[in-house]
Amino acid sequence: MRNKLRKQAKSNNSEIFQDSIFPYIFKDIANECYTEQMGAFTKLFENQEFYNTIMNEIGREAYRELRNK
Repeated sequence: MRNKLRKQAKSNNSEIFQDSIFPYIFKDIANECYTEQMGAFTKLFENQEFYNTIMNEIGREAYRELRNK
């Protein structure tokens, strides 16, 4: 998955990556983590604003890291 993300980061600008690509990946990963550790992720799924903030920050950092490698 990391190679796929890196390819997407290198072939798209930050806005497209964060708005169109990363939300789907984040959702899949967050759901998987939630299933494994419900208590730790309850707040993430109960508060949409918190969810969006976390997703945007992680997306921004992932794009920067993947783009530079």
